Parts: sequence; structure tokens; C-alpha cells
Amino acid sequence: MKSKHISKVIERLKKEDIGLGSREEVKEYFGFSNIINFPKGFDVDDIGELNTCDKCGNIQNPYNEMYWVGEECQETNDILEGHNAVCDECFDDLMKVKNYTWNKNNELIKEN
Repeated sequence: MKSKHISKVIERLKKEDIGLGSREEVKEYFGFSNIINFPKGFDVDDIGELNTCDKCGNIQNPYNEMYWVGEECQETNDILEGHNAVCDECFDDLMKVKNYTWNKNNELIKEN
């Protein structure tokens, strides 16, 4: 049943030449936004320029809803240890685990 729903939505997106660009849009069209809810072998590239969070599996915009190893500062790389890319929410969780915070200049600093 879910596979039929997904297939119909993908068919509609292709027919109307719609590319999804955010987690909210994925949820709006499909009713969910986590890769675990899609069938095995599903490719997020079929619905837009998107990627999945390595930690939670949410489908996200790779440019403004995710943090990537090597794309930010060294502190980000330290926070992301073990993950290639994570969503904003998971990054916040990982920051807390590694004792990082944002300073007033919007820079990551490690708390003692």
C-alpha cells in the first residue's frame, strides 16, 4: 500500500516536473520524510536534489539543512566524527555530546 502511494507521488512529481527541495516538502507530498519509510532501493535523487541524514535518516536539502565533513570548520569535523553528513537537529544533538556551543560571533567553541 505504501509503495503504491510512493509510486503515485513520484509519478505526479515527474509529470508536473516538480523537484522537492526540503524536508518539509517531502513530508507534504509523501506524508513522511524519513528514508526508513521508503522502500529498499529508493533513491532520493528521484524526487529532488536531496540527501539523507547519516544519523536519523531524515531526507533533507543538502545545502541548507545539513552539515558535512570537510565543508565547514575543524570543529564541525570533530562534532561529525563517524558521520559524513547530518541534519541540523542531529548536529545540535552531537554538539551537546561533544560539549560544543555557538559563541556570540556564531562560531563553534568547545566548552570546558
